Amino acid sequence: MLTRLNCRDNGVEEATEADTHYIVKYFDSNSDEMLDYEDLMQMVMPCDNQYLRAAIAQRDIYEVTKHDFLDAEIEAELTRLFEK
Repeated sequence: MLTRLNCRDNGVEEATEADTHYIVKYFDSNSDEMLDYEDLMQMVMPCDNQYLRAAIAQRDIYEVTKHDFLDAEIEAELTRLFEK
């Protein structure tokens, strides 16, 4: 899912492959150079609001295949998060 997120498609021209590698390396819990669902949740869930974190964690999950794309609004918001 994250590999399909293209920062340049969302207006972030200065993002490099090295920047992406750094983000993945920082949040990768098992050193396989990929982010799994739990890694992604650690990256995007708030760390200073336990109630919001719990509400997010209790949402229903669903399978996403490697051929699925994110909704354009979600992709844009993730791009903003990575840019920061």
